[in-house]
Amino acid sequence: MEIILESVDPEDITERIFKVPECVTEIGDGAFQGCENLEEILLPESVYWIGKDAFSQCKGLRRIVIPKEAEINAGAFYGCSRLEEVSLPDDLEKIEWGVFEGCSALQEIEIPESVTEIKDCAFEDCKGLRRISFPDGLEKIGKGAFRGCEHLSEIILPDSVEEIGSGAFDGCENLKRVVAPESKQKLVKHFFGKDVEMIWR
Repeated sequence: MEIILESVDPEDITERIFKVPECVTEIGDGAFQGCENLEEILLPESVYWIGKDAFSQCKGLRRIVIPKEAEINAGAFYGCSRLEEVSLPDDLEKIEWGVFEGCSALQEIEIPESVTEIKDCAFEDCKGLRRISFPDGLEKIGKGAFRGCEHLSEIILPDSVEEIGSGAFDGCENLKRVVAPESKQKLVKHFFGKDVEMIWR
């Protein structure tokens, strides 16, 4: 049986930690949108769907563990400016549009090996992001995916990358080094300025 948590009134959130009931299978579009008092959300393993903008603008949210079979839709954590810790499902295939856009407190994130595509603006304006690990099977990085990640200092691109969207790394002011496959020079080099050390392997 599918049970959807469709909407939570921010005024009803009185505790900083919210435990979603074990019976819930889906978090609806915008369900927790604007619940600024929340610091942590506990999701049961029964949840397999996190809707668009489900937790967007939860500006107090600090940590969340995504259930292992959950699909995460566009803008799910948009504007969660205090989000520090995220654990993603091991079998996640795509990181959708704008999922973590504006999560400025996020300093590092482990991308699961199963991910093949990071969509447009997925990590845009994650100003605190210092480290990101790309999986070996990653094929596509979308437009503006890491735009404005001003503390990102190094990027290591896998051999599998076939497409990088326009402006994917614009505004990464502290980016000093990019390690990329020699076979991808034509694809990669025009995305980075002269101040960035390019290491071809």
